[in-house]
Amino acid sequence: MDPLQTRWSIESARLPDRPSTQVRFSVPSEGIATLRVFTTLGQQIKTLFNGTVEPGRNYSVEFSADDLPAGFYLARLDHQGRHVMHRILLTR
Repeated sequence: MDPLQTRWSIESARLPDRPSTQVRFSVPSEGIATLRVFTTLGQQIKTLFNGTVEPGRNYSVEFSADDLPAGFYLARLDHQGRHVMHRILLTR
């Protein structure tokens, strides 16, 4: 396993009484990060974050799914030429 990837973190938690999910992430070093959401077929549907990040800091963004059907989606965090994927289940 890649030692850099083990220090990355991405997770999600459904927000009660709302059709949205809180996505949290952190990275091992300073740089530009992009957090995007894709369908399981690979179609990009939203960019949740695109900006400068610092190591050791926890970032949190809301994935509003008002206009999306229930199902699985993939969150992809890109940082310094590497990426981490996380599966999100939307329920209604």
